[in-house]
Parts: sequence; structure tokens; C-alpha cells
Amino acid sequence: MFNEVEPQGAVRIAGQVVGRGVQVLDDLSKAQTGGYLWDGPVAVALCSNPEAECPLSGMLLDLRGTQLVEVGIGTGDDIPYDWLEHWAQNLSYIILDADAWGGIPALVGFCMWLRRLAPSVPIIILSSDPDDQDFTTERIQICDVTVTKPFTARAMSHALATAEHNNSIYIQSFA
Repeated sequence: MFNEVEPQGAVRIAGQVVGRGVQVLDDLSKAQTGGYLWDGPVAVALCSNPEAECPLSGMLLDLRGTQLVEVGIGTGDDIPYDWLEHWAQNLSYIILDADAWGGIPALVGFCMWLRRLAPSVPIIILSSDPDDQDFTTERIQICDVTVTKPFTARAMSHALATAEHNNSIYIQSFA
């Protein structure tokens, strides 16, 4: 899961690759009033290879009724900054694969940008480093939880609930 870099920026929805690049996201978002993506709760995962089999899509649908849009970031040029600026506040979750960035330290600036952009959207970081797992509010400035890969449906269920809780604490810190 999320292991090989996909430099073409593949976009996968409901287990199917629907295209490549930010233009696909724009097309899906603007297809109708509110766009195809907004028929229900949506999470976006920025990962290294959305063409690889990923259990996260099914887990989110089963656990939260949330559709997952996986976006291959491959290189920094594949990160959909403009799309995120326009649509991030509509997302249910933002999920980041730390391994695609080379680890959590490389994600800090991007996460802080996301926090400013959509403070009420829980951010979940996935990492293959077992030392990175964190369900506390220790990293609240950059994310709501960090989950070690591979993970089970039970662990992801806990992560989603904790991310929502921790995000509410983050939001209350502004009051």
C-alpha cells in the first residue's frame, strides 16, 4: 500500500483510476452544482501510488460512509495546491502518506498550510515508521492523528474518531 512513487499523478476513486493530474480533480469537482465529488462525505488521500491496492478506501466507506479520492503526488509538482485551496474546506478528512514526502518532518510546512486553509478538517498522517504513531494532541499544529501502516479497520476507526475529537480541540483553541 502506498509504496511506489507514481509520478504521473494518478487519481483513483472507489478503487478505479479515473485519470491523472489536477485537471481530473477539477473536472470531477465542477461537473455539476457541487460536483460529482460532493454527493456525500469525501476524504482526499495524497499518497505515492494510488494505483496500488489500498484498503483505506473500503474502510472509510464502511466506517464513515465517506468516499476516498486518492491522489498520487509522485513529485512535488503533482500536489494539487490550487484544488485544495478551493475545495479543502468541503472535505471530511485529509489523509497524508508521510512516506511519499520522505517522513513527517518533510510534511510540517504543508500540514501547517492545510491547517490555515481548512482548520475544521481533520488531518490524518499515515507512516510506516512505528515510532510515528500518535493519537494525542502532541502534533495538533500539523495533524490530528498519526497512524502506523499497515493498519486494521479497527485501528482506522479509532484514528477517525480520535482525529475528529482532536480536531474539535484544535478548533476550540481559537475561541
